[in-house]
Amino acid sequence: MEHVRRHTIDKITVWIVTLSVIAVLAVAGAVYKTLESRKYQMAVESQYARAFHQINDDVRDIEIALEKGMLVTNPRQAVTLANEINAKAESAKACLGQLPLSDVQLENTSRFLSQVGDYTYTLSLKAFSDQPVTNEEYQVLRQLKNYSQELVSSLGSMQDKLYQGTMTLSRLNNMVSAGDSDMPAAMGEMEKEFVDYPALVYDGPFSSHVQSRMPVMTQNQPELSVEDAKARVKEFLGDRAGVVEISSEKAGNMPTYSFVAYPDPTDRGRAINIDVTKAGGYVAWMLDNRPVTEQKLSMQEAKQMGRAFLSVKGYHNLKDSYYEVLDNVATINYATEQNGYIVYPDLIKVKVAMDTGEVLGVETTGYIMNHKSRTVQEVKISEEEARSKVSPALQVESVSLAVIPTEGGSEIECYEIRGKADERNFLVYINTQTGLEEKILLLLESESGVLSM
Repeated sequence: MEHVRRHTIDKITVWIVTLSVIAVLAVAGAVYKTLESRKYQMAVESQYARAFHQINDDVRDIEIALEKGMLVTNPRQAVTLANEINAKAESAKACLGQLPLSDVQLENTSRFLSQVGDYTYTLSLKAFSDQPVTNEEYQVLRQLKNYSQELVSSLGSMQDKLYQGTMTLSRLNNMVSAGDSDMPAAMGEMEKEFVDYPALVYDGPFSSHVQSRMPVMTQNQPELSVEDAKARVKEFLGDRAGVVEISSEKAGNMPTYSFVAYPDPTDRGRAINIDVTKAGGYVAWMLDNRPVTEQKLSMQEAKQMGRAFLSVKGYHNLKDSYYEVLDNVATINYATEQNGYIVYPDLIKVKVAMDTGEVLGVETTGYIMNHKSRTVQEVKISEEEARSKVSPALQVESVSLAVIPTEGGSEIECYEIRGKADERNFLVYINTQTGLEEKILLLLESESGVLSM
């Protein structure tokens, strides 16, 4: 009996010890997890801190560079400062994207950082081409400088609070509201300072007018009803129209009706998607999903058929340029010819089936956005002068006239000089007014087509 009692006590003791060990391990595990969690949190906060401090440094450098820029007279120095501002602005935008601020809208701040570098670079190019900076442009520079000073002040105030411990970047994670100590709230207040930030219109990709550009061809055009737009679809597709159904409507600067057409009403395997502008009823985009299994046509025949199709649809005086063949379908670029110039902004892309020559796709957005009657300027630079502007490494093969688009949506009249260097083909564009080299494109030629980069 004594033996049984002692055995029972021993078993209880083992259980107590086991449970104690488990409890200790559990506590140790919890402590370890807490320490690891804290270690991870510190690492994340350190990363946020580095990004935030880098934003401070970048914006301060932008402000100083803008101060210097107000006094620059040397074109080379203007380009140097513009490159510095652009680099600092890109760095600040990248660091801003590293902060977890998904609930805080910083559109104006981001727009300022995009435009300040782009705008100063545009002005530096003017200076480099001996074009004077106008009083209005100097006023814009002054505005940018003033906004950069306000941004420096706001970021500096937040940084002081971080150093004093009254604001922590960790609050960016949980979005805890803590009055002046709440970083997201502080960022939101900073954004409000840009509520009156002016719309900058200049020749650059971040110009305010680029996002709000309206299509040239749809201006002052009457708006079509759905039924009228459907009639345009049937007219455009002809025998392929079959059954046409409205699928959706799209808003934006060029509102459209979207339709789907089934050439064979009994077989919905083949569908044609097509968009028609509400204003004016222009076909902006069309794609026929018919498979093409073989190639019977030459590239020249495909180009001719694409041009003939566009002519029937009312698009005339077009010249083909680049093309690519994929899955037995040729995608060909066409542009308008006006006054002896090939006008690249008036772009139409056409997909031609290489088996029958049937047009399976059309994109006319570039044409609708830009097409108009143009009056070109009198050429100030002769063809011989233009030839002398290109690198001696380029063996010139041909020279023609062209209108090319800029990133800001404007147009430049140029000599298009085609030549070869190191067995590769290039296009060099020389401004007909200033003689400046505006753009260089590399032509990538292969069995599947000719593309430019």
